[in-house]
Amino acid sequence: MGSRINLALILTMVLTLFVSGAFGFYYYQSSGTIAERNATIATKEGQITSLNSQITSINSQMSSLQGNLTAANSQISSLQTQVSTLQTQVTTANTQASSIQNSLTSANSQIATLQSQLAAANSQITDLQTQNANL
Repeated sequence: MGSRINLALILTMVLTLFVSGAFGFYYYQSSGTIAERNATIATKEGQITSLNSQITSINSQMSSLQGNLTAANSQISSLQTQVSTLQTQVTTANTQASSIQNSLTSANSQIATLQSQLAAANSQITDLQTQNANL
């Protein structure tokens, strides 16, 4: 009976050693995995910090660009007003040019009439001078 207890005690001790070894190996493996995961987490945190910094920089650039866009839109509005004013001035100038052209056409017609009357008068003068010379 004593040898059975010794055998049971030895088996218990072997089993305890085996289980302890298995837990030790598992702990060793887990420690390595935890360390790797901690390193991965630290790397990811660094990447997140870098990305957050880039996002902040991009947001700043966007704010600056929005300011530029607002200024450009204001300039466009001002230029559109100037274009509208210039178009009105061109229309007015075209109307004036047309009126002047009509006046010029009328004046040229009057000149032609006066030249015709002058030619007729000169012809009469020549005729009268001829008649006067004949007398």
